[in-house]
Amino acid sequence: MNENGLDKKSVSETDEGVIKKRLLLSTFVIIIFPGAFIFFVICAILISKFTGLNQDKLVIGAMAAFIAFTFLSIVIFSYLKFRELRKNSND
Repeated sequence: MNENGLDKKSVSETDEGVIKKRLLLSTFVIIIFPGAFIFFVICAILISKFTGLNQDKLVIGAMAAFIAFTFLSIVIFSYLKFRELRKNSND
């Protein structure tokens, strides 16, 4: 038995790779996305404090930056998944 409670003989290398990728993706979604949102909003608030600009517009800009970050992440993950599927189909 390994640390996941699975018998080593029943888990192949590809299954372990899939498990690791899913853990990485879930970690990204659970930690990075909220962290990025908080980071953008805190940056907007700090910029408004130091520059005296309108805080509402900067927070809206931070939310727009977060949406752009989310869209870019989706595009990158889709490209990586497509590349992996294409590589597997060539094998």
